[in-house]
Amino acid sequence: MNFLLKKEKKLINQFLVLESLEDKYLFLIKIGKLLPLLRKKYLVDKYLINNCQSKIWLKLNQKNNKLIIKAYTEALIPRGLLFLITRLFSNSQTKDVLNYNYYPFIKKMGLIFFLSPLRSNGLFIILHKIKFSVLNYIYI
Repeated sequence: MNFLLKKEKKLINQFLVLESLEDKYLFLIKIGKLLPLLRKKYLVDKYLINNCQSKIWLKLNQKNNKLIIKAYTEALIPRGLLFLITRLFSNSQTKDVLNYNYYPFIKKMGLIFFLSPLRSNGLFIILHKIKFSVLNYIYI
């Protein structure tokens, strides 16, 4: 869990130095460009996240008890959010991801205060999907 919390702290520190909403949005757009590409063969309904405002594909794998996340969307802000999620959870121990409470992270980042309700809902859907998938890896 320590590794996950270190990544969380680093992300929060990077985000909190941004003062204005415009700076936060521009930062999300900028980091979204760093999101690793997801192969086109995974841009199918099987990996599409339902009930999100934007089309988002999420491919989750487990390797050596570590979570590997690949994601894709064309929408700029969600792409930045996906980058944050993949940076936080990828290469973390699956048991740590399962035990991690992401609500304080979202609150500390201030995401619930400037994202639209639809974007916030989509963020929670993605985070729930990750937890559910990890649960399946561990117990199935």
